[in-house]
Amino acid sequence: MPSGCVLATSLYWYGALYGYSASYIRIGESVHISAWASTLLVQLDWAMRRPRFVGRVTGRIPRFLLFCRQLKLVISPIEGFGGKMEKVMPRLSYIYMALIFSGATIIVVSVGWIGASNLSWKWEHYIGMVTAIATFVNAVFLYITLNHQDRSFKHERFETTFFNLLDQRRKIVDAFSMFCPEWDNVSHDKVNKIYQGEACFKVAAREVQWIRDNLFGHASYCGMLDDKTFETSIEIELERIHDELNDDACAIQKMDEEFRCCLINQTYKITYDFFNQQRAYKGDENKEIKISLTRFIWINGMFMEHYFRHLKQILKFLAKRQLEKKEKEYYVDFLLSQMTRYEMRIVYYYSLTNKSYKELLDKLGIVEYILYSNKL
Repeated sequence: MPSGCVLATSLYWYGALYGYSASYIRIGESVHISAWASTLLVQLDWAMRRPRFVGRVTGRIPRFLLFCRQLKLVISPIEGFGGKMEKVMPRLSYIYMALIFSGATIIVVSVGWIGASNLSWKWEHYIGMVTAIATFVNAVFLYITLNHQDRSFKHERFETTFFNLLDQRRKIVDAFSMFCPEWDNVSHDKVNKIYQGEACFKVAAREVQWIRDNLFGHASYCGMLDDKTFETSIEIELERIHDELNDDACAIQKMDEEFRCCLINQTYKITYDFFNQQRAYKGDENKEIKISLTRFIWINGMFMEHYFRHLKQILKFLAKRQLEKKEKEYYVDFLLSQMTRYEMRIVYYYSLTNKSYKELLDKLGIVEYILYSNKL
């Protein structure tokens, strides 16, 4: 505080400071304080007191307790419903503790008894022996603890990688974009639609089924839609239905079905020669699906190639990991829970075209689940 500053107060100050026989504080309604005297206003009883004991922390937690903490050998209370406390401890933990303590106790007592009776050991010898055994047991506990920590770290890293792969899969699916010409039964005309994201799987499953129907479900080739003449053909057919069948709904529906089949042949380039070549595989379900999916991907499904490659890496990651059966089923179920029914169907269709893909799905038990959930 600079010299000459005024400190207003409603109380009278009493006291004096003496230095060189001169007073530096005057008593009154306002108090003038010199610069060096202001430092004496600090009240020492407000400051932090000096600690009563000062020293270094030199104690350590025994490694055995750390080992018990890692393996959950120490009973830990868990607050349950209604504020009740329950004690949880794995059954194997009791067995491990019993074996360890029983073995150590038997060794110490046996060696001590033998030494005292036959070797005339002194008390110092017995203490040294116990210390050696305790050091050995401590080393074993340390090894088990580090091994457990290493397994925990690897498992945590596995889960992080797995969920990152799932997140990347989601981004790939969200980026899907599919252009698909369709037949509109209302306007009786061809319309072009664009699908995004997961909707592409539903459209893909539908298109594959229509290709399969055109190749193996019809007794004869239904022809290919001609962009130049199909509008005239529709008008002629609608006039015929109007004049001869009085706009019969079933006749109009049949017409739309025929033009849709022609549009599918046009979109996926199913010519008369290709139709006849594939007829030899009629009746072989897996072959029919394989041919139909291959045709779809070749014309309109190249955007799924990245998805199939990424999903294969997820499947390989799960198959290579050494997991218990129930634990592996948990992660497989988690993966399948992210998929729609149509996505799983396309994955199964694709496995019929790729042997290694099929082997991975079989190894993880996914094929059986897909067939059951889709009733294929």
